[in-house]
Amino acid sequence: MQKLTNEVFRQSYVEEKIKEIFNQDVITESITKVTGGLSNYLYRVSTPEGSLFFKQGLETPKNDEILKGVFTENNPFRLESEKDALEILQGYFPNDIKIPEVLDFDRKNNILILTDAGGPNGNNLQDVLLEGVFDNSVAEKIGRFLGISHRITSDNAGNIRGSFFEDMSHWQNMLQARTVDVISEDLSSEVKIGLQGLAYDSLTTHTHPMLINMDCCPKNILQNEDGSIGLVDFELACGLGDPAYDVGFCLGHYWIFAILNNCPQNAETAHKELMKGYLKEMKRVEPEEIENRIIQFAGATILYRIFGASPGPYITEAKKDELIETASKFILEGTSPC
Repeated sequence: MQKLTNEVFRQSYVEEKIKEIFNQDVITESITKVTGGLSNYLYRVSTPEGSLFFKQGLETPKNDEILKGVFTENNPFRLESEKDALEILQGYFPNDIKIPEVLDFDRKNNILILTDAGGPNGNNLQDVLLEGVFDNSVAEKIGRFLGISHRITSDNAGNIRGSFFEDMSHWQNMLQARTVDVISEDLSSEVKIGLQGLAYDSLTTHTHPMLINMDCCPKNILQNEDGSIGLVDFELACGLGDPAYDVGFCLGHYWIFAILNNCPQNAETAHKELMKGYLKEMKRVEPEEIENRIIQFAGATILYRIFGASPGPYITEAKKDELIETASKFILEGTSPC
């Protein structure tokens, strides 16, 4: 496998692919390395026709110790799973919700070429929330994105990771990593039992065939200048799971950033907007069927960013106790202040 980190290969490869995609000679204005994930390298290629992203998956993650083995499974095929998920979802979203379009997938070199879902002035939502800026319309759009994703793939997502058994294994591993595996000695015995019960209930009662994003969080969302949002990074997508997980994973991050900024009321409002958008599109569920689990998953997500395999670098020691207290309440009671 040739690597995009090799400058000579990268330059010639990009020029060749750009010509194939546009079916003509197009000037490559710049090739810029973007901060990629632990399992890929990402390059933004600027052309007069707009920006494209060249994403190359690694055979092994950059830091296996951080990943603790959970995300290494099937790692070379993650980009193919992202391609499949994006192709399933393409064409279903309104103009204010954008996802990348797949332009090419080079299986030999494990390189995925995508359009830009953010535009030149898109802001990463994580950076925006860290500054304490909460736009309620963004939360509502995220809710609609998840609602549409779940509705259109209900009972018909297909196998995102190669087979039903691979999808089930992936879902079980991810569910465990973000519930049971966050158990720490800093948690009460009741919370530990609550996390185990959440995982068991989700797996045995609420797992359904549908496309589960698995990583819908602010770092993978762009807040665009035109009022739209862009959703990126579908590598962890799965063909089955609990829809409450996706919504709760996003909601948990809103609570983290609200608590860090001493404005929990903003998370309460975001919660309402997220649910409003979700239920508007995912008409197959009633609020009482799903909301308690969403809140419990939000609590598990907060703990995951403190104790889990991918801790949030933004978590401060000064706010750690408050975050644990909030997460524990969500897990035990399945309710939030809103």
